[in-house]
Amino acid sequence: MKSAFRYLMFAAALLSPAGMNAVQAADAQMPLAVARPREPSITTSTSETTGMSRVNGQNATVPHVNATKPGLHAVLLRLEPQQHGMPLLHLDSRFATILSGTFYVALDDTYDAT
Repeated sequence: MKSAFRYLMFAAALLSPAGMNAVQAADAQMPLAVARPREPSITTSTSETTGMSRVNGQNATVPHVNATKPGLHAVLLRLEPQQHGMPLLHLDSRFATILSGTFYVALDDTYDAT
């Protein structure tokens, strides 16, 4: 638990405006990519049945976060049993904490639901 908290605090410090300025000032070869939402409306569910993902069996909410500002953000994603998400790509680091059940993740260029 202590190591997870340490990594979470490191991620929060790195994603803060001061941390991002320090990373940019380090003259690193890899450019810093900051994900910014195009629609601030992701903070509310589009409907009671499908959530912001607009897929039946999935519901996602963004609790107490201003998604238009940089920083550490959290998304609460609820999946019904036997439900899976389609492949996607994020340019920044993402962390998952599973509260209940089992969540399988695959890292590959091809998608196989079997």
